[in-house]
Amino acid sequence: MIEFFDIGWLTIKSESKEAVIQSLNLSEPFIQLDWNTGVSVVMGDIWDGVPFSRVYVSSPMRGWVLVVGDWISQTDKAALCQRLSETYEEVWAFSTQMRMDFWFYLYCKGGKVIRHFEKDGENIIDEGELLKKEKTLRKESLLDEEEDVNNPENWYGEDIVMGVAELFTIDPNELPEAILKKQLGTLAVTDVGREKGISENPIEQWKES
Repeated sequence: MIEFFDIGWLTIKSESKEAVIQSLNLSEPFIQLDWNTGVSVVMGDIWDGVPFSRVYVSSPMRGWVLVVGDWISQTDKAALCQRLSETYEEVWAFSTQMRMDFWFYLYCKGGKVIRHFEKDGENIIDEGELLKKEKTLRKESLLDEEEDVNNPENWYGEDIVMGVAELFTIDPNELPEAILKKQLGTLAVTDVGREKGISENPIEQWKES
């Protein structure tokens, strides 16, 4: 199974992969791929010199559709999630970029940003009231019991992003193989890919032997 790192993704409350593809204005070529291959392709686009050109849209899993690819981090994610949450019940965005000291999670509902935490080096965004489950996770993550759970400077790390994903949606690193074996998602082209092109390298290089 592919380990999530240096990547961003959306988690959308939906039972329709096709509806999500349309909502995001993704375009052809549409290629049906299993989870590991699809995620590997969008990660590999970075090394192929065409970052953010494609995303992998999963089939619904536990009521959520995941849109995988760091294109999410390059867009106006708050505006995107707000727009999507006018159509879909809940929308989350995540990213974990440990090597760049950058990560975030964003939660929108009813066209509004409910919660947004983001750390980019020394810059921190901490908007919206702490969610109950999130506060519990904060307490558990503190290295020092004397640290203030409400101080955003004490709130950081890749495990935090994955922990929030697991508490409220799906932790992509913890998806059971039984679910992934049934998973057939769609590789699709973003606005960046339409403008700058996509990789010409064969997808077969990313498939497991």
